[in-house]
Amino acid sequence: MTDHIFPPSLALRALSSGPYRNAAYAISELIDNSADAKAKFIAVALIVDGSSRPSEIAVLDDGTGMDRELLRRCVQYGYGESGDERELGEGTKSRAGKRLGKFGVGLVAASFSQCSDLQVMSWQQGETAAGVVPTTRLRLSDESGIEDNLLPDTFHEKVPDWANSAFFGLPEPISELKSGTLVVWRDVSTTHRRRAGTLRKHICDLCGRIHRELIRSKSLWILVNVFDRVSDEVIDSAWAPPVDPTFLTNWDEDALKKDGFVDNETLFVPYTGHPDDAGKDIDGEYQPQMKTIKGPDGGLVGHYLLTASYRRSRVATDEKLKVDYKDPGQAPFGKLANRLRGVSLMRSGREIELDPAWLRGDRTVDRWVSVSIDFDPDLDEVFGVSNDKQQVRGLSDLASTPLKEIKERLKELREEGDIEEDWRNIRCLEVTKQIKELLSDMQRIVGKQRKNTRGGKNGGSGTGDPYTPSVGELKQDGDALSANGREIPMDSTEPSSDSEKTAEAYGNTLAGGEPAREVRPLEVMQNHLKLDYVLDPHGPATKMFSFAVGPGHLIVRFHEKHPLSETMAWLLDSGHSGDGDEDSDSEGGDDNQDIGERPGVEEALRVIRGLVASFVRSQAEADNLQRFEEVRALDTSLSLWSEKATYVLEWEE
Repeated sequence: MTDHIFPPSLALRALSSGPYRNAAYAISELIDNSADAKAKFIAVALIVDGSSRPSEIAVLDDGTGMDRELLRRCVQYGYGESGDERELGEGTKSRAGKRLGKFGVGLVAASFSQCSDLQVMSWQQGETAAGVVPTTRLRLSDESGIEDNLLPDTFHEKVPDWANSAFFGLPEPISELKSGTLVVWRDVSTTHRRRAGTLRKHICDLCGRIHRELIRSKSLWILVNVFDRVSDEVIDSAWAPPVDPTFLTNWDEDALKKDGFVDNETLFVPYTGHPDDAGKDIDGEYQPQMKTIKGPDGGLVGHYLLTASYRRSRVATDEKLKVDYKDPGQAPFGKLANRLRGVSLMRSGREIELDPAWLRGDRTVDRWVSVSIDFDPDLDEVFGVSNDKQQVRGLSDLASTPLKEIKERLKELREEGDIEEDWRNIRCLEVTKQIKELLSDMQRIVGKQRKNTRGGKNGGSGTGDPYTPSVGELKQDGDALSANGREIPMDSTEPSSDSEKTAEAYGNTLAGGEPAREVRPLEVMQNHLKLDYVLDPHGPATKMFSFAVGPGHLIVRFHEKHPLSETMAWLLDSGHSGDGDEDSDSEGGDDNQDIGERPGVEEALRVIRGLVASFVRSQAEADNLQRFEEVRALDTSLSLWSEKATYVLEWEE
């Protein structure tokens, strides 16, 4: 009897809980394979059977296809082809001749993270998809075949009848493609099944961002369809645009022209890092900075491109934008900039992740600055690229570390470290230092733009960006918090219940100076910590809540744009306010009973209040003590949790 270290059935099932955050990220892996096969057109079909959620997902490309041996091995974990290298278009900023694949794990890992039945059909020149084509299939339900740990044999099968209709919109129907590959995921896990329309949009946005260099250079086109097999027609369709987080190219010029942008005027302008260029709106073709990484012996290891950009100064000063939106952050492009906030980590023109941990996240200047780093695959080991191409650990692990600490570590390793052992760490620290210095410089530039647009005696006006206390602005003095010199005792026994005081203290955190009557304070005492809950219509939609300081209490700001915030605020208020639902039509019974008075609910609400209070208290205390890394870790964890909450709500729709 043969005992496997990794039982095959368990190993394959483990892939179903793999690193891919959702179906869009998994599909991007298949697109990598298609791009390496020199495909020009790729189509994704989300197949529904009269319902709103896909039961199958299919991906078709017009690449070179696979021969029988490669087709048989394509479902072997860790098998990758080292064939011809793909040449990128002339307009692409990345280096040419670098494959997007890494270790040959993408097809199997991505597929079984989303489904339990994988089928791959592929044909080459001289064959046709009009008849039967070479096929392989791997099912998790095939226990005997999996336990034998043997690759399934290839066989011939007819291309599904629905394929021509499902990929409607391509220049050629599948039956006329001279070569290509069709991947079909069956038994798509319900855990990953969003509504098809939502998933279509998410795939366009994400894959458009991940593969933006190929799309922008017109080397690759990605079509995403929602196909209803019952009616045999495409009910929703779109091409993925090149979504650029640096905003140095525009993919929706018509929308920007409506807001007064002219010709090819971009939302952001490049930052060269040169002092003479700081604050200038530099236009024209921008060439990223080419940097090199050298090994311990001084030899060249690889190259990377560094691109930095910040918002055009006119965005902060344009009178039309002030009239239309009051705050540019509330314009469609401002909301988009907030969604694309972070540092873009790219490998050979393919984005691995857009990491928001490099930025604090709740400061409004953060949405208006951007950095992108695009490196050679030769630097995979230096930067710590994961096998699934989902993380760049060598850089991401340093993202939330303060610049001061980065400089101290770098100095220590240079002076006392072993160059042979520590050179990779040194290079990661050097690159991190470059990125953080660029971000810091651009944040200062954007801060000056904001300052120059504010009016009034105190430099504040309704047209300024929302103000959020930054790290270190809260200080500790004995047992009291202080803000702007005001003592705030943390153990006061009188709850804050004056809505005007709350609004007055909170007013500076709202763009446009929100009137007192529009701020809804929800008071709660939790472990002698006085908290006021308010709904903030201007907070980022990516995070459920943050905190600010008021006189004698902390303010928990539920961001109204997050889909769960208003419900959460209402629930927390319901346990003690005693107010019923004014819109309720029911008479008597549990439906008219205050939710906080229902059996078991009050205890749950008490626990939720305690969780929110403890989180806010932890972040406030860490901020006071200037434990920067702890503050950023808490902020990042809240952002990730809030993002997952959004996904869950969308799945439940």
